[in-house]
Parts: sequence; C-alpha cells; structure tokens
Amino acid sequence: MEANLDDYFWMIDRLGMEDDTRNKVNKDRNVVQLSKNMTASLCNGYLFAKLLSEIHPTYIKRSRKNFNLEAALLDMRDNIKNRQANWEVIQKVLPKFGVTGLTDHRCKEIVVNLDLEVV
Repeated sequence: MEANLDDYFWMIDRLGMEDDTRNKVNKDRNVVQLSKNMTASLCNGYLFAKLLSEIHPTYIKRSRKNFNLEAALLDMRDNIKNRQANWEVIQKVLPKFGVTGLTDHRCKEIVVNLDLEVV
C-alpha cells in the first residue's frame, strides 16, 4: 500500500507512530510504500481508528456537527483477529465524518474516501 508523502508524515506526527525504516520513500512520485506491518495495521482498522479519533475535534469545530465517537473505536486492538469487528465499528462512524457509499471493508477504498484536508 502507498501513502502520499505529506499524509504519511502527518500520520507519523499526529498519531505518534514510529517512522518505520521498512517503509520505502519514492521522492520522484511523492509517495511512501508502506511496510507489511503498517499496511496490516491500516487494513485491520487500528491506525484508521486512531486517525478518526485524532481528527474528530477539528472536524467538529469546522463542520459544527457535534457527535461522540463510539467507545469501541477508541478501544480497538491491532491484530488481524479483530479486523471484522474493527471495520464494523468504523463503518458506523464514517457517515458522521461525511464518508458514505462504501460497500465493503477494504481499507484502500476507505482511505481514498477520507478527506485529510479536514485537519
């Protein structure tokens, strides 16, 4: 999985993630090829849940839509066993952020539909 270079470093900074040396930077294309571990953490919903909880206060201020995050979103575990349950919680939360029309749990579709400009 690839991430835009600016978005990647924003996630490192805001989510307190370690800048994994296994992630490969391609400066010509302005992207980072994510390691298997980081891709797994995104795909099982763990990092995505952290991202939603991080942008939540800013989204409320800018959109003036006050809502609470589900407690289950904040208690997610970073392992493949919880993937289905994690994405079920995330799918309930995404419409509150204005993300709709998703048909399955694949993380690439969800990441593409999230507007990081909110932050």
